[in-house]
Amino acid sequence: MYITEEKLVEAYGKANPHERFKLIYKNYGIFPQLVDCYETGLCNRILFEVEYNRMKKNDDDLGVRIKTNHLSDTTALKAIECIMVRNAIDECNFSGTLL
Repeated sequence: MYITEEKLVEAYGKANPHERFKLIYKNYGIFPQLVDCYETGLCNRILFEVEYNRMKKNDDDLGVRIKTNHLSDTTALKAIECIMVRNAIDECNFSGTLL
C-alpha cells in the first residue's frame, strides 16, 4: 500500500537511514518519479533565479531581446544552461559559477 507523496516526503525527512531504506523499498513504485519531480522543480527554481539575477544585473531588463549583428541561438543557449544545471544537480557539484 502506497502512502501519499506529501506524507512520503515528510516521513523521509524525519526518518533515520534504516527507516528511509524501508520507505524507499515499500514505495519503490512511486519513489523514482517523486525524486525526478523534485529534481525538475529544483532545476526550474535555479534557472528562474539565474534569470532573475541576470535581469537585476542589467538594471531590471524586461527580457525583450533586440536583434543585433551578433549571431546567437537563444533556444540552444537555454537548453545548454538547463543541461548544465541538471548535470550539476546529478553530480552534487555546486561549486561552479552557474549556481
